[in-house]
Amino acid sequence: MSEAKEYMIAMFDVLGFKSLFPVPGLDEMYRRYETLTAFVREPKSGYDIDPIGGFVAVGHLEVQCAYFSDTFLYWTPYSFPALRSFCTTCSEALCRGIEIGLPLRGAIAVGQAIMDHPKATYLGQPIIEAAKVEGAQNWIGVAFGPSFYDPADKNQFFLDTILPYRSHRKPKCDDLINGCVLDWPRHWRHTRSGVAATAVQSLNTQPEFSIYYDTTLRFIEFSEQHHDWFTQDKHLAYG
Repeated sequence: MSEAKEYMIAMFDVLGFKSLFPVPGLDEMYRRYETLTAFVREPKSGYDIDPIGGFVAVGHLEVQCAYFSDTFLYWTPYSFPALRSFCTTCSEALCRGIEIGLPLRGAIAVGQAIMDHPKATYLGQPIIEAAKVEGAQNWIGVAFGPSFYDPADKNQFFLDTILPYRSHRKPKCDDLINGCVLDWPRHWRHTRSGVAATAVQSLNTQPEFSIYYDTTLRFIEFSEQHHDWFTQDKHLAYG
């Protein structure tokens, strides 16, 4: 019988999937999906805290993944040391999605779940939460769900992977969008030579989805302006 464990779970949907899918065709779409999952299966360094507060690489972090229709799931057992690698994995997925023409909107939740990959069985409150939070956003990006604040011991983050931000939320979604989001543009700046805003703008070809791209461009600018926000004493506005 499958065992419930505490997982970090990220859920992504492809924006504009219904109109996007017929263009490249089934074989090409499959190739793109594999681009977004093959790197996830590669072993990743984990992190632990040394006695003076620094971080040292230890072992490997195993991130599992699955996809169906326009939805991707990434997951790994929860621990604070593993959170940095998981955030980096999710940021890389956002960046690769933009590069291959699959803009992603996602959410990350934490909690007890059954994630039995061999049986393709995925059950738990974090999945329900991630689905709700994912749909409460108007952009290409990832927000952390309320479960990271309940219980309180989950509300610790590596500050160079996140940003306080909430201007991407849909109306009447304050209970789902708590203001902590993944700073994927920062990851882009560290790993790519091209301009993130230019890559995003090139995908803005369907007027009905323009709000998502406009919101994303504002967030990219916000990220650039607050690259080292966590080193500053002054209060950071939410954008």
